Amino acid sequence: MGYTEARRRDLRGRLKVCVPCACALQPLWVRLQGGKRPLIAGQSTELVCQVVGARPKPSISWWKGGTRLKNIRESKYILRTSPQSISSRDKIFLTPDPRLQRFPFPQTSQDGNVTNSVLTFVPDIEDAGRVISCRAVQPSIPQSTREDGWKMEIQHLPVAKLVLGANLDANKVMEGSDVYLDCRVRANPWHHQVYFTHDGVIVKPGPGVLLANQSLVLQGVSRKSAGDYVCTARNSLGEGSSERLKLDVKFAPTCKSTQPTAMRAARGETLEIECHLDANPMTPMSYQWWFNSSTHTKHELINPIHTAQNMPGVFLYMINTSADYGWIQCSGSNAVGRQLAPCLYHILPADKPSPVKSCEITNVTHDSLSLNCTPGHDGGIRQTFLLQASLASENTHRVLPRITWDTCHCTCPSTTYLRVGGCSRPSPPMLRRFSGPTA
Repeated sequence: MGYTEARRRDLRGRLKVCVPCACALQPLWVRLQGGKRPLIAGQSTELVCQVVGARPKPSISWWKGGTRLKNIRESKYILRTSPQSISSRDKIFLTPDPRLQRFPFPQTSQDGNVTNSVLTFVPDIEDAGRVISCRAVQPSIPQSTREDGWKMEIQHLPVAKLVLGANLDANKVMEGSDVYLDCRVRANPWHHQVYFTHDGVIVKPGPGVLLANQSLVLQGVSRKSAGDYVCTARNSLGEGSSERLKLDVKFAPTCKSTQPTAMRAARGETLEIECHLDANPMTPMSYQWWFNSSTHTKHELINPIHTAQNMPGVFLYMINTSADYGWIQCSGSNAVGRQLAPCLYHILPADKPSPVKSCEITNVTHDSLSLNCTPGHDGGIRQTFLLQASLASENTHRVLPRITWDTCHCTCPSTTYLRVGGCSRPSPPMLRRFSGPTA
């Protein structure tokens, strides 16, 4: 509300009259209260904009850079110029930023001279360097815009990124090569510590492991160096970790077991020999086989095509004569190279099985009993068991047919278990002797 002065002269002299009238005044100044201060990413902050001198109530908007803060949903607020009067032009729409939690309508003092607008929002790291500003304008007065703002300083936890050193290809890290890992950190306040982990374990300096500033150097990497690496930086606000970097170390084939494998077989038996290799990559893989006899003669073994295709890494070796006993060697080749030390398999003749021991008769009934025995050494091949019993009747002994595993349908995981009753004998037998396993 403003005032205008009307003057009138008559015979009695000069008369001065003041008459109230409505007039528009532009903002004198706009100011963000509290001054410039650092904001923390991810934490809600409140900014207050004060507009002085504008009448009627000015239009106030918030800006971040050149973008007006908006939202997908409109909210209607009624602004009162005085407690007694509300007009349709006092209704406005405020459209906050999507991250705004509260954008209240401007609050005006009773005399209408000061208007405050409060903005609550959550800054993020990307807001650093952008200008947050409050803008007031009197729509009815041209060029009446007043604005205040400042460039935002955003403090945040460290943001770390772990990368391979220059000129290193993640798909071509070979065993024995040197690997450099660089931790790139973005932090405000600046970080004061950086450390690395390998599969969740903190990496410490040692032979072949160097830590320098924000870099990790692995000299002569081995397959044990493969795994997930993470770097973590720390500042006064806390810690921030990088995403996992998977180090894939390629290496030529080696034997999974460093000791030769002994295999026993009888003549006429076919052995299925599997070449157990450790390699990266495992495919494609080619295999080579050799036979070395006790007379130190060596020749290459050729695997049938259908076996090589259907069962890669497996060789079917048949024992025909005593000359077929000796050493079999296998080695593999992959994209990295050829295996240096072959895997060894010692082919030996089968031994006779050892007698069973610790036999015990249990569950004796009128027509059956159970016999439990502990097997002896199997001689290197699968063994079968047989039971020979005799029937005692009127001082005469009649030998019953041999009872074997297969006849009684028995199994023997760790001890021999034979149930005579399962063989449907006509009368209770008397055990005279128990024959050992037969090859």
